Amino acid sequence: MDKSHHERIGRVMFVWVEFHPQRYKIGQDEINLALEDGYEILWDYKYDNGVEFCLKKPVKKTSKVEHDG
Repeated sequence: MDKSHHERIGRVMFVWVEFHPQRYKIGQDEINLALEDGYEILWDYKYDNGVEFCLKKPVKKTSKVEHDG
């Protein structure tokens, strides 16, 4: 948790996964694609008919290199 506390969040995405025999796969596939794209699960909240996920994509830090000369 400490690592994520100090990271800047570049993007946020909310994904709904419905508890339904045929429709759960829609949200599941969306989460899997987001995870492959570098998103991380920030939190999830369970409802009677599904789960809402909040995903974050951290900003990649670039280090500046100083040159003498």
